Amino acid sequence: SFVRSYLSQEAARKHAAPAQGDLCPFEEFNFSKAAIKFSNQLTKDQVFTMLRGLSQRIGELISEGKEVDIALGDVGKLTCRGDRDPKFHFSHDYYAQEGLEAPTMSLDEGNSRSAAAFRRDAAPEAMSLGIRGSAA
Repeated sequence: SFVRSYLSQEAARKHAAPAQGDLCPFEEFNFSKAAIKFSNQLTKDQVFTMLRGLSQRIGELISEGKEVDIALGDVGKLTCRGDRDPKFHFSHDYYAQEGLEAPTMSLDEGNSRSAAAFRRDAAPEAMSLGIRGSAA
């Protein structure tokens, strides 16, 4: 699993503890649905390969003790500071949407600007992925 492969033994023990309370229902990630919903060009195999490569690279960065700061749309941000455990910070808006009060330290506080993830001079192979964005 991701935890065993990329986190320290201490962090893996911490994250392997059973969850407290009731868990919400979830469903398996469907690569075919993702390919159809979010792209007109990608196949389920391409989506699977991209997500596997992305999660492997994030895991490598975390295991090397690098800083990780990945904004995930309006939902929140995945962060890891050096040798500390990775954390996900939900945005204040997401808490409000769910009818919950945001904790004192959430995404919006101390928000730092990370480096751009995409470049205008990207390789031609990357340009054919069908990913669109806007300059911030």
